[in-house]
Amino acid sequence: MESKGDIEVVVDGGPASTQEYPGGPVYNQGAPMPVPGPDPVPYSGPPPPQEAYPMHPPPVYTTTAQPIAGSVPPPPPGYVNTLVIRPGFTALPCNINCPNCNNAVTTVTHKEVGMMVWLMAGGMILLGLWLGCCLVPFCIDSLKDTVHTCPVCKHTVGKFTHM
Repeated sequence: MESKGDIEVVVDGGPASTQEYPGGPVYNQGAPMPVPGPDPVPYSGPPPPQEAYPMHPPPVYTTTAQPIAGSVPPPPPGYVNTLVIRPGFTALPCNINCPNCNNAVTTVTHKEVGMMVWLMAGGMILLGLWLGCCLVPFCIDSLKDTVHTCPVCKHTVGKFTHM
């Protein structure tokens, strides 16, 4: 060891475990210090696999058609069921077969106040247009619902709504 002033300097690091400095001993930084605590439990690997569910085929169900009391019997052989699909109604008159009188007609339309008119009026009130401007949607026919009627029997065939 050499001495330079107040500080001793170790020239040969050798087997010494500490070095002396004016602030106190400094330990070697080579090996980590042991941490006291319980003894570690040795790891033996993952647990053995277990069968979650036994593999069985799904059950087979067999049924026989049995009539239920009060039910509608099946149609006779050769019977054809006819499904009539009505066209989607628009704001314009359309050509249809009236389901009431069975005539091929062009519908007669008229307008009625529907949900769209009320929503527009309510929206205008919320925006502060309550001094009469909110009544404007009630005067616009394109916002109203269109009702289609048969010109022969006056039966209401359908309705076109904006909602």
